[in-house]
Amino acid sequence: LNKNDEHAVKTFTGQYQKEQSEKYERLYSNAVPYLFKSKTFITLSNSRTLEYIFIRLKKDKHIFKVIAAESRPKLEGRFLAKALLRNNIKVELITDAELSLFVPKADALILGADMILKGGNIVNKTGSKSAALLCGHYKKPVYAISTKDKISNKKSFRPAKMNPSEIWNYSHENLSITNIYFEMIEAELITKLITD
Repeated sequence: LNKNDEHAVKTFTGQYQKEQSEKYERLYSNAVPYLFKSKTFITLSNSRTLEYIFIRLKKDKHIFKVIAAESRPKLEGRFLAKALLRNNIKVELITDAELSLFVPKADALILGADMILKGGNIVNKTGSKSAALLCGHYKKPVYAISTKDKISNKKSFRPAKMNPSEIWNYSHENLSITNIYFEMIEAELITKLITD
């Protein structure tokens, strides 16, 4: 960019796009043996990785449905639902509180990962651990699917508190509101961590 070299920029972006495409294809190939066994997936929040995986499953003529939890407070599950609907994939949108009602109806829980910690624990949107614990109770597999660039050298994760007004814009001297976006899901709750 400093040299105003348009050819170099085009070459770089072309190579980057090629590498990204190959990375997601490797990830999909590694995930397929596990996912083709399932007809109903449950997930929560939004993930470009999972969006890609579901769309590729559809292209490969796999018939399935996605149950997507809305993921409060930002409701990112709606973004995933819209992306899947644009690709003619059946979606049922549920509230996070309904996970206990819908996990028994699903064949597998599919999670993305915002971070993969040393030891195999992952960090993902709050609600993921509850869903994984429910899957343990109902003997449903939990697949965490993520590219290797999410692997971290960190061993632990400290959740950050976000703006409480996203939960409820109300104040009272006896009221405290906690808004945490991400949580850690222990490796023992995950049936298989799938990467590229």
